[in-house]
Amino acid sequence: MKKVVFLTGGTGFIGKYLIEKLVALPEIKLIYVLRREQSGNPSFNDSEMRKVEFITGDIAIKGLGLSFEDYDKICQEVDVIYHLAAEVNFVKPFSSLVNSNVNSLSELIAICKYGKKKILNFTSTLGAACSKDKNNNYIEDFPDKTPYYSDMGYLQSKYEAEKLLSEEDNRRDFVNIFRLGYITSHSKTGSCPYKNNQLMLFIKSCIQLGVYPNLKRLLNLTSVDFAADIMGLRDFMSSGGHVINLFNCSEYISWNELMSWFVKRGYDMKMTDFKSWQEQFLSAGKDNALFRLRLVYRKKNADDKILRFGKEIDKYRTDKLCYYVDKYGINMPAIKERLLPAMFNYLRSANFLPTSNKELAE
Repeated sequence: MKKVVFLTGGTGFIGKYLIEKLVALPEIKLIYVLRREQSGNPSFNDSEMRKVEFITGDIAIKGLGLSFEDYDKICQEVDVIYHLAAEVNFVKPFSSLVNSNVNSLSELIAICKYGKKKILNFTSTLGAACSKDKNNNYIEDFPDKTPYYSDMGYLQSKYEAEKLLSEEDNRRDFVNIFRLGYITSHSKTGSCPYKNNQLMLFIKSCIQLGVYPNLKRLLNLTSVDFAADIMGLRDFMSSGGHVINLFNCSEYISWNELMSWFVKRGYDMKMTDFKSWQEQFLSAGKDNALFRLRLVYRKKNADDKILRFGKEIDKYRTDKLCYYVDKYGINMPAIKERLLPAMFNYLRSANFLPTSNKELAE
């Protein structure tokens, strides 16, 4: 029997590619995509649009801001829910994010309890993981009673959302969680949301300053198409109980190596200690790419918080992720040979990155 999907966050970067993945599946009959009234439509071809219907609503409003008719339609018709929408903000406190990032999930849990039996797929973040094995590695499972602490409201909100799901008595029947790492770009086109991507802004900031901080971080650069390929598997539309640490675990690149990669492509940057970099950044002014996030980078212990996943990325278990990668023969795009070159070409063509000295000399 063909399935009907309800998807939030479909107008976002990951949502667009997940929709493309889902509409290509013959068993998908229709995808209801939630969007705010003022949001535009993602661009889809004619064959894709035949399976997509937009519904007006807002995840921060009670009942998701749905009309009575649309709410009833979702309850009665939908087989699978993908909840991608969230307010991603690394500065706001938890109290400002709770409606969008926690209460919206409560609304979807309620929808799952009416009408047709549904599978609820929720996108979280690696930073919300807290359950560990005996070797102190983060496991792919629902939150247990392990205490959780974070000074970032966004991470707190994602943990509280996961905790909501862990408290559902029959969660293993209808709930799946995807904990995402750094979603960077499309492995083929290089397309990426550079305007609001903290890592991209950090890289550009360093290029503008001509210096980058010495940070001991291992980065998991994950392509959006790989993430969509995993999330869109049939397994997660027919059964629950799965928690996946979803990131490119086949290859890492250190922060310093990443910046050296850009230096080799003609950007004149020197490595310095974090305090020196911080001082130069804070005096750079509004033209610097990271200016609007200066509250995060100006803190005394900012060097301990920046790219925080990179401090212990090798502690995240990926047994379940690798099982599905092997089962379906899904490729994890190589970072240095494929992902970075595609991303770099896209950022240059979009004029996000300035012209390098190498380009000027050619």
